[in-house]
Amino acid sequence: MKSVYSLEEVIAASQNSLSINDIKHYCRIGKLNPCIYFEGNLVCIREDRYQETPCKTDPVAHVEEVKWSTIFEGYIHFSQLIDYLDPKHALDSGIFYNVDKILEFITPLNTDTLKVPLAKNEYLKAFPRKIDDDIKNIRWLLEATDFEGNTFYSRDIVFHHSEVEFLLPHSQKAFQVKIDTPLFYKNEFFTLIEAACLIANINPVDINNAWDDANFSAKYPKFVEAHNFVLSIYHTSNLKRSESPLFLASELKQLLANKGILISGFNDNIEQMNLETELFELRREKIKLMEEKQKLESKVHDLENIKINLEAALKENCLPFSGDDPNFPIELSLAIFIWTEIYINKRFPQKYSHEQSVSELFTTMDFADIPLTEKLKDRLKTVTTPLRLKPKEWNTFKENLKNHGYALSKLPEGTP
Repeated sequence: MKSVYSLEEVIAASQNSLSINDIKHYCRIGKLNPCIYFEGNLVCIREDRYQETPCKTDPVAHVEEVKWSTIFEGYIHFSQLIDYLDPKHALDSGIFYNVDKILEFITPLNTDTLKVPLAKNEYLKAFPRKIDDDIKNIRWLLEATDFEGNTFYSRDIVFHHSEVEFLLPHSQKAFQVKIDTPLFYKNEFFTLIEAACLIANINPVDINNAWDDANFSAKYPKFVEAHNFVLSIYHTSNLKRSESPLFLASELKQLLANKGILISGFNDNIEQMNLETELFELRREKIKLMEEKQKLESKVHDLENIKINLEAALKENCLPFSGDDPNFPIELSLAIFIWTEIYINKRFPQKYSHEQSVSELFTTMDFADIPLTEKLKDRLKTVTTPLRLKPKEWNTFKENLKNHGYALSKLPEGTP
């Protein structure tokens, strides 16, 4: 069975008995709802209006708040799609923001936060997925002020099979055969009472009318048994934290089929799934991920300790290179700067001698705030002179560094 139909497929399947104007008419009266596939965030916004004074002519305050949001993948309808049905708009595109109706959920919903049906002062908005959606609830309304909308193309407009098949000639007989199927079987969501009525084959209206009857349990024993069964499912599922527990139709169909409960006209075409094996694999994967998490946390702890030790060693062994420190070695700092510019950053051509490079640096760099006397210049030139340019006597520096780990020779034994 097809899931969705394009405009051309609907017209062809009707054996050309339907025109575009006919389809638009069905859309206007609500029998058909053109839809598009959307993957993103659905956000429920509540709007409250109130006046601070009893005077009806005073300004009315409008307050909006985000009631819930959920990751969504499926088919949605909004009214402006009707304007893009004509073939002449085949290449057109538009933007949408509001969502008027949900035709089908493809991904499972978080029923802990989802509250449907919507109240009169609530409406749905569609936002694209972003990397920080998990912390965005408090910012949806702020983003909405600058949000331009989601792009859609007229070529992507389709009609959901649940609304199309009754228009098609080849399905008329099948539709007549199923006309006796209770209407609530086609609900998108089921309450605990409606789910129990499904199993007990009882009309929910009769149950609601007899709910306060003193002999209710005696009159409807099958319903009571089914209600207890559904209630046990509710208490062991993720619906338990929901204020108004609701079963998504597709999930309820599969759940009952897994329990061996097949209801004609509702889930008799659903195959049973072995959820126990899948649950075992998920638990095993969870254990594996938890073990990996512990290993990573241990590595992070070790790295943090290494960082602390390195910071302590640097603080203990390094000279103070901050002007706020009273021990700041200004001449040593200048020497390191000069040596870095000449021999690390290669500021001057190789043909320059050391004296030329230092002199050029003194000329081109701004040392205005430093009392750069000729004596200090000579000292800086000497300190920054590389070992290869020193007299031969300085070769003992290499030997001492190699043998003792520092430049100076060891003093003779007994020398203070």
